[in-house]
Amino acid sequence: MKTIVESGEMGTAGIWSDTNGNLYVCIELEFIVRKISDGIISTMIGVQGSSNYDGSSGLGPETVISGANSIYGDNNGNYLYFSDGYYFIWRYSLATTIVSVYAGATP
Repeated sequence: MKTIVESGEMGTAGIWSDTNGNLYVCIELEFIVRKISDGIISTMIGVQGSSNYDGSSGLGPETVISGANSIYGDNNGNYLYFSDGYYFIWRYSLATTIVSVYAGATP
């Protein structure tokens, strides 16, 4: 099993753990959010290395986001919320895998 550093991740910014022991990791310089569960690292949100500042919504691993530097989940296990550090707070539905802008706007 590789650590986040060994897997080549750049710019780890925010980490949050749910009640099931899953870790959600913001990789700010890669514009993605990773999930670590049972030693498996997967991309939940964003397209690695691609950035978009227009607030477009879509399926988590297909949606180009403007970054991710902090993350938190609701107490019911329904949503993850993360900030891009610029203009938006994003919301990710764990049930539908849809990511959308929760608050904010482009300047």
